[in-house]
Amino acid sequence: MPTRALKVAVLLLFAAPLVFLRSAWAETTSPVRVAVLRLVVEGDAARELKDDVAGSLTVGLVAAGYEVIPDELLRRLLAGTPELTDCMTRECLARIADKVDATHFVRARVERIGAQYSVEVELLTAPPEQELITRIEDSCAVCTVKEANALVARVASALASTRATPVVTVPARGPPAASLRQSSVWKWVSAGAAVVALGAGVGLIAMDGRGTNCPGAPGDVCRDLYDTLAAGLVTTGGGLALGGVTTYLFVRETRAKNSTAAVVPVAGGAAVVVMGQF
Repeated sequence: MPTRALKVAVLLLFAAPLVFLRSAWAETTSPVRVAVLRLVVEGDAARELKDDVAGSLTVGLVAAGYEVIPDELLRRLLAGTPELTDCMTRECLARIADKVDATHFVRARVERIGAQYSVEVELLTAPPEQELITRIEDSCAVCTVKEANALVARVASALASTRATPVVTVPARGPPAASLRQSSVWKWVSAGAAVVALGAGVGLIAMDGRGTNCPGAPGDVCRDLYDTLAAGLVTTGGGLALGGVTTYLFVRETRAKNSTAAVVPVAGGAAVVVMGQF
């Protein structure tokens, strides 16, 4: 029979990666409900641009995996409290979060000077934390209106990290770095756990039936035999399962690097928006 220490080791080996994966799953599945509190469009033709910019901002946030509270619903929910409009104090944000059931807030600013556009988008947590998580900035020197809207969507889609991290100011080109970095950590944790579990499982299977507590010279009958086949099969199965999770994480990261897709409501129906590197 396997020793008590061996049983405990097998249990810990199998349970530890499950704890890590459970934490990772909780982070990726927790709902993130975003309210766009302030969108400022400045410079040339600001009034004409604002509706397009608002739509592009929503496209990017949805592509990043956020649930965006529609602007019309936001206005309706706050209609009875005009004092909350453009109010950014902790008390105001707490009341807004309670009224619209938001976990995060977004503030955005777009400036146009001729054909030059500058975009800045900020992501904040709702009170009581009320932390500025990330600030993303980007610009283009010579852009058409269509290219400027794509820039807004790309900047918004870069706001993929919802955890408390230092504020950064980086270009928004390419995939959301914080999200990919987080995925990279878990894929390597999963890969390492899979290798360890497979190695341990194969070792336990090989150990099954071997003698222990063997007195005297080699060849004498041992008092006990290792009974580790079941533990070995379970541990090997866990390693294979972790290998499948690892494969999924690698594939997901590769796809995230190549493209991002979102379905957003528009007048008269819905639109599928795909952003990526082709």
